[in-house]
Amino acid sequence: MMILMRRGWRRKLGRRYFGYSLESDRQREELTSDAMLWCVQHGVVVRTPDLEHATQHAPVSMLPTPFSRERFQDALRLAQPFNELVHLISQDQDFILNSLEATAKGDDFTGRLVDIFNTVRAEDASAANTSLGALRSDYMVDTRTNSLRQIELNTVSSSFHALGSRISEMHRNLSTRPNAPDWLRSDR
Repeated sequence: MMILMRRGWRRKLGRRYFGYSLESDRQREELTSDAMLWCVQHGVVVRTPDLEHATQHAPVSMLPTPFSRERFQDALRLAQPFNELVHLISQDQDFILNSLEATAKGDDFTGRLVDIFNTVRAEDASAANTSLGALRSDYMVDTRTNSLRQIELNTVSSSFHALGSRISEMHRNLSTRPNAPDWLRSDR
């Protein structure tokens, strides 16, 4: 369950949030305002697309997402085999180049990555045999089957993983507000 704090989304969702209800539009607006302010004050921001030197709060879940301990353990069990798979693929340089050849021609970012890859291979064989994986896996729970679904495995775009602890802090902060609904209390 992700409630993005963007105009439009709030109107579409109204006052009911996946079984959680707010007493009034005023309560929703106050919590949303508190959450956005907290994000800006604590660096949970992204660059505003249409203004060069401006930021806004990052899209975050307004409410904590229920995720069972059992599904979390499933995700932990999957981490090592997925990481090993990515590592093995990363060692097959011909496969990488063949797989990315067409994309590199049409996508500047991928093209630059392939250029770096080829430069390192040509200049220093020992560097080409060195690897570091900074991976992020995103999961959701299929509510129909209660099974874990991997949404994506990021090998490049791993920037928001550091925000996870900040969002938990924001949720804890919101739970202490006088206008917080009972179901948002941290003991629940």
